Amino acid sequence: MKDSGIAAEIEAPRRHIIERPRLTRLLDEADARILMLVAPAGYGKTTLARQWVETAGRLCLWLSATPAFTDPNRLAIRLRDTIYPIIGSAGDHLEDRLRAAPPDQAEPEAIGSFLGSAMDSHDNRLWLVVDDYHHLESEEAERLFDQFVTSSGIQVLLASRRRPRWATARRLIYGEILELGQSALAMNHEEATEVFDGRSAKQLAGLVALADGRPAILGLAANTVAADVPGNAVRESVYDFSRTSFTSLRQPRFERCSLNSRSHRRSTRTSPREYHQERTHFWMSRFGSASCNSRR
Repeated sequence: MKDSGIAAEIEAPRRHIIERPRLTRLLDEADARILMLVAPAGYGKTTLARQWVETAGRLCLWLSATPAFTDPNRLAIRLRDTIYPIIGSAGDHLEDRLRAAPPDQAEPEAIGSFLGSAMDSHDNRLWLVVDDYHHLESEEAERLFDQFVTSSGIQVLLASRRRPRWATARRLIYGEILELGQSALAMNHEEATEVFDGRSAKQLAGLVALADGRPAILGLAANTVAADVPGNAVRESVYDFSRTSFTSLRQPRFERCSLNSRSHRRSTRTSPREYHQERTHFWMSRFGSASCNSRR
């Protein structure tokens, strides 16, 4: 069964929404066919992509990448399913091609070209939004995607934690690609002022610096009331947010956490859940203290 992938069925997770008109304006004014949001976790890439698509009612297909997309064949099948509303039955024999085609026709570039050529009649206003593009970790998967974009001529908006291999300096310089990086995506003082109503300039500057401008952290801080800072038990929602947004469990061990505090090193005897609960206490106490001080 094919997945329509239409914008009306965007499955991006919805948290506290922070409007970013400065960034949506930059995307609106871009002439490039490929737009990229490239920054670590917590910089609001998915939220910004969704806002930009929905605000102007743009016609789009949404593809959320997963670690399985390291395999170019799995990427090809999921990409085919996403663009199915446009290509229809033209992609029905993709599995047969992947399974039985001669080697030269099963190369990533050949598959990308096959899918791209099926898009020859697509609406020029159509955008393909790819969230979590960084999961395309293999060179073969990226070659397939690059060839698809080249062959189809489709407009693309990517949200990724790293720059794609095919996003060369030449393509950036000549305006084929526009990249908004970490410095652009970080929340500035003016934006933070709108989020933190009534916070003093001194406290606000400290919060922005502590969060390194991450909208995800600042949004959490804005919704935190000092009296609600948890004690021995951390609310599941806060724990889940901290676990998914602040750290990665892929690292086998933490010699020092990113907070630069000796008291927040993780012992090898500490479970991952206990470690993330300690980190959440740290963030909440820092934000809670700032909130208390701003009200004195």
